[in-house]
Amino acid sequence: MPQNPREVLGETNYQQIVEGIESAESAIALAELSRQAGLDVGDAMRRATETRDRLLKIKNTFFPGR
Repeated sequence: MPQNPREVLGETNYQQIVEGIESAESAIALAELSRQAGLDVGDAMRRATETRDRLLKIKNTFFPGR
């Protein structure tokens, strides 16, 4: 077991987190376009924003400076 708790997650995990952040940002952009087109996407926008924010917190905690 790693001595440093931040070493629990590895490079594969980092890549998955980054991909998740990118996907959430794409969903946010799409939701914004949909909102501009008059569609009700408030729930989708909220979920995508919350997901992105959670993943950013994980990334910043376990992979500071990356």
